Amino acid sequence: MPVLDASYLKHSSLLELDRHSNLLDGRQKDYLSVIARKMDYKPIRWRRDGQNYAQNAGIMLMSDSDHRQNFAYCGINGDRCKLWKICPFCNWEAKREMLRRFVTAYSVGTWWFLTVSWKTSVQFDLYNHTDLIHRWDAARYAVRRMVEERFFHGAIIREEFAIHSIYPVLDALPHLHVLVQADEVTKEMLELLRRLMAEYLGEMKIPQNKRTLDDGWSWADKRHRWAVPDRPVIISAVPDTKTYCIPTQGDLARVISYIMKPMDLSVTYDRAWAECCAVSREMAPKINEAMNEMIWSWEMAMIDRKQVLYVGSLHYRSTAFPGVEVKERESQSFQQVLSILLREMTLECVLHPPERGIPVEAQDLETDDDKVEDGF
Repeated sequence: MPVLDASYLKHSSLLELDRHSNLLDGRQKDYLSVIARKMDYKPIRWRRDGQNYAQNAGIMLMSDSDHRQNFAYCGINGDRCKLWKICPFCNWEAKREMLRRFVTAYSVGTWWFLTVSWKTSVQFDLYNHTDLIHRWDAARYAVRRMVEERFFHGAIIREEFAIHSIYPVLDALPHLHVLVQADEVTKEMLELLRRLMAEYLGEMKIPQNKRTLDDGWSWADKRHRWAVPDRPVIISAVPDTKTYCIPTQGDLARVISYIMKPMDLSVTYDRAWAECCAVSREMAPKINEAMNEMIWSWEMAMIDRKQVLYVGSLHYRSTAFPGVEVKERESQSFQQVLSILLREMTLECVLHPPERGIPVEAQDLETDDDKVEDGF
């Protein structure tokens, strides 16, 4: 089937986009040129094996995302797009900052890695993505309650988004990756965490005491409490978790690297392309439209959401903060120590998760048939 317009092109292939550049509009040509130049100029940054930057860049520049210009020009003249969830360069910056903050704090307490998820995925579209938000909120609420009730000393929460399919429906599994500092994590504690997720009704934090003064100004104290909204949220999905103790400092570095990994749009896109367009490009416009809608839906769902949430002792303002303070980690002596430490860990150690071992949920059991999407 002949290529009639840009909607029939494979957007994850920069070679194909360049070969049919006459079908692209002016901005798309400009983004394509910038991306190609910077990949040639600094291949060690933009052509690193496994990060699929070229494929994701093609998908982004052909989408209608409001961020595609920032994404394309990231790294030019020192600019940063700050889209670290999809940009490998900004992701490395964010990952390195977290390594600087916590990897040397391994000896302070016991560390755990949790995947907080659900047994079923969510179907969504551009105008109906509230289920994604509610499931993230329910999982975050449960982890924060575990910290408040002193089961966990602190936690670092990162929202994840495992894409199952983009066509014929958008289907994904929202879940959390959580780094926890706690003396112990038992099966009973994890059962409580899952129960908090299941019983979530949309609780939100509001001031403990609040009043409105005569001149219209509102006053509230710093203490907050959880309150159920007038229209409670009902989530019918069943919670699921997988939990591992982090045995070494190298494993802590690998967990941090895994938590901060960028999202790879190209894997799901290329799978859908292979299933629908391997023989004929008749379905190509629908695949590209579905990918564009997925990006828009994800961006809409992420509005006003913190990319990483620090609670309890792992928040920098906590008196029990075990990490390295800003002034110290910016010192030259600390930078040298950290560089030596990371060099001692192989590249594979830093870029990939450690061995799973036996999850807490499966201990003392002969079999473990439960699975969590995008687990450790």
